[in-house]
Amino acid sequence: MKKICLILATTIATIQLHALTVNTTAGNLEKAVGENITEKALEVTGEIDASDFDFIAGKMQNLETLNLRNAKIVKYEGKALNNGRIYCNENEIPEFALLGSGIKNITLPASVISVSDAAFAGTAITSAELPENCTKIGAMAFKDCILLKSINLGGVTTVSDDTFSGCTSLTEITGTENLTVIGQRAFKGCASLENFAFSKNLIEIGKEAFAKSALKTADISKTSLTAIESGVFAECTGLTKVVLPESIERFDRSAFFGDAEISEFNFPNSLTEIGDFGLYGLSKLQYPIITDVNEVVGNHTNLSTIGKYGMADCSNMTQFSLPATTTYLGDYAMAGWTSFVDLLVRNIDTAPELGENVWYNVNQPNVYLYVTDSNESSFKDAAQWQEFNFTHSTTSAEQTIAEDLNAKIAVWFDGTVLNVTAKQGIETVTLYDTTGKMLTTVKGDSENIQIPTENWQNRLYIVRVSLSDGTVSAVKSARK
Repeated sequence: MKKICLILATTIATIQLHALTVNTTAGNLEKAVGENITEKALEVTGEIDASDFDFIAGKMQNLETLNLRNAKIVKYEGKALNNGRIYCNENEIPEFALLGSGIKNITLPASVISVSDAAFAGTAITSAELPENCTKIGAMAFKDCILLKSINLGGVTTVSDDTFSGCTSLTEITGTENLTVIGQRAFKGCASLENFAFSKNLIEIGKEAFAKSALKTADISKTSLTAIESGVFAECTGLTKVVLPESIERFDRSAFFGDAEISEFNFPNSLTEIGDFGLYGLSKLQYPIITDVNEVVGNHTNLSTIGKYGMADCSNMTQFSLPATTTYLGDYAMAGWTSFVDLLVRNIDTAPELGENVWYNVNQPNVYLYVTDSNESSFKDAAQWQEFNFTHSTTSAEQTIAEDLNAKIAVWFDGTVLNVTAKQGIETVTLYDTTGKMLTTVKGDSENIQIPTENWQNRLYIVRVSLSDGTVSAVKSARK
């Protein structure tokens, strides 16, 4: 059955049996209620306007349940109880309609087309279902409704600035498929909101829209968004997976700031800029494993700029590739990459301009910088590049093993057990799946290492082996 009403808290069945029922004309609700202002439940039929909502919020202090199913909201502009001015258009919930009231349950007419600014802000509402005709929720409409647990957005296309900010109990949002615009801070501080279905129709997500929320996954891959604006997903401490569309061109300032649990993340080919603090503090973030130093891998083939602290403290990063389009790395852009071992710059003709301390707290002598004969001098002559371990490797890791290392290592499966042997000491063996996600790292103290793999369903693995002579190689290996 088509949803036609807004239900807050439980259902209409919760309305008290002895609810006061009145029929009124616009502006005359107070007269119709008379002395019954202490009622906890009220059903209204006929026409109402902004002045009637003002009466409910201002004088019916005990009201918990309001049924407007059979009422019609008409246009009004005039004086409020506090001598301010109030207004509403036809079929609109007025601004500040029930602001701060004790209303727990409300049923609205099916004819409602919008909820105006701060209409239900700070109320005791526990759940909400919007009419299919309602297309817009105004700024701060449900702000700080700390008891609100669920809402169905119905036909809503626009959620405005701060609409649900501070709704700390909000756990369930349905009916998001029609959304085109999510305003600034719309869901900021929704500390219980773990899931959100992002509409393919989205054209805008405003600044800090989901900051400090409890989101675990942000899949916006079906959208055509071109930017992740400032702080959209900042300080989402439970966020582990991000899936971006190929239309994304930039991450603005602090877009994913402090999201330390993110381990799955794609860099779209369309990406050109990572803004200041854009990916700061993503300590579990990993880059797709590089098996061919001749290629720019992991996409982002148009990346030109990484801003100040843009990727600082991504301490789990082992490899990274800079495409030919790279022109600038800002202050401390890659500071704190304590696991860093490979940096590919083979496709860059001239060393990019650098800000201050780009690789602060990075052990550069232990990081291989993959260069060519034609660009080596540019990097060696540029400040902050000289301390890297320059290498001219020209073949893929798999070919290097076969051709250059004279079979120094061997990798094979015995059932589900991965075996690695070498002609010299093995320092570490790191196992990845084919997306580049690290599965495990094992430190070696001999020439033979065995790694059980029964806990993973993958058939194909990428095996990275570090030997005692400094050789680092990667091979693919499949179990039967």
